[in-house]
Amino acid sequence: MVTVAVEGCCHGALNTIYESLKPDVELLLICGDFQAIRNTTDLQTLNVPAKYRQPGDFPDYYSGVKKAPVLTIFIGGNHECSSYMRELQYGGWVAPNIYYLGEFGSVWYKGIKISGTSGIWNARSFYTKQRLDYSLPYDASSLRSVYHLKPKNLLKLLLSGRSDVCMSHDWPQGIWKFGNERELLQKKKFFKEDMQSGKLGSPGARAALERLAPRYWFSSHLHVKFTATFEKNVEVEVKPETTDEIALDMDAESADNDEGISGIDDNMSEEKCKRRKIIKKTSFLALDKCLKGRSFMDTLKIEPDEEHPSAKSGSLHYDARGLAVQMVVERFIKNNSDQWRALDPQVILNSASSRVALIEELEKAVEEETTRLERESPDLVVPNNFEITAPTMNTTPSPPLQYWPNPQTQHLCSKFKLLLPSHEA
Repeated sequence: MVTVAVEGCCHGALNTIYESLKPDVELLLICGDFQAIRNTTDLQTLNVPAKYRQPGDFPDYYSGVKKAPVLTIFIGGNHECSSYMRELQYGGWVAPNIYYLGEFGSVWYKGIKISGTSGIWNARSFYTKQRLDYSLPYDASSLRSVYHLKPKNLLKLLLSGRSDVCMSHDWPQGIWKFGNERELLQKKKFFKEDMQSGKLGSPGARAALERLAPRYWFSSHLHVKFTATFEKNVEVEVKPETTDEIALDMDAESADNDEGISGIDDNMSEEKCKRRKIIKKTSFLALDKCLKGRSFMDTLKIEPDEEHPSAKSGSLHYDARGLAVQMVVERFIKNNSDQWRALDPQVILNSASSRVALIEELEKAVEEETTRLERESPDLVVPNNFEITAPTMNTTPSPPLQYWPNPQTQHLCSKFKLLLPSHEA
């Protein structure tokens, strides 16, 4: 078992977060609003009220004055140093031992697959047909839309396959129906109107939850602790010779403790594969922001896949399918720009519950690319290649406002033949 700590909204309070860790924690997951501020200029790309525009603790971790005591993986929220996040769109180290998952990302650590998307849901941004330009300096509109969930990043998550852990900053829409809704409303009475109208939570995260049904889903954003258990019924084929080994019990659980057998299709002949209904369960956990007296952290033990190469290496590993998804989606958008711009983003959302020809075509390409990567690149260890790119608070606290090219992105694109990301979306 791997001991994992989960933290809600960070808001730059790394010192308090690390001081709050239990001694046996091996991995820390932070669910957004990380605020990786390197110098005072970075504050110009942080969307917060002026009184909260502070560097926080991160500058010391970026410059090397301090080092994260455990491997830390985080996703972006709606209060981020968006310039730094754009420099690492595919993910990468923001400081030694602190890894940004990217706008979309999927990695392995000690036999646990961790996937997720950054940002929050905004319907206007998601459905826009306008090409968005994120050249610096940001204006009032781009300062916000830069962190909104984009269709291509949701598409990547939907194609990424089932994970042990999935992370999103905002909650999946409707997740409160699978937990103690009454208790939630006692804590946050003003949620009621948005819950009834469907505005609370992300339709994109809900689509991913329904399609992927990971073992765990972690979120933050709403500044309250909340737990739920999402269940999804799926059908699988079982060969006749194996059916006697499966208990026909509504409460039966599989070896990974999150799948139950709930029935059998008696219309199938014994000679053919029988279809069984499997209950896939996702444990949902949302946490508060890092403040004294608030429920901002929880610790749990996750059973790893002992067969995965990362299980015994102790290093962070790229996920082959995640890399394949990056390649396939970015290549498709570049080579089919007119088709992509004409695509109704609602089609991507609908793919969670219905068959979509384009999605099935892309999924086939992802599977082929994954097989090739696993064959040609057996070593998928993420290199510890962090470099200081932008000036630090100790050297040049107020450098010019610009994007600082990151060697990690260049190395990743070169090694895996990924397209270099642009500052358009």
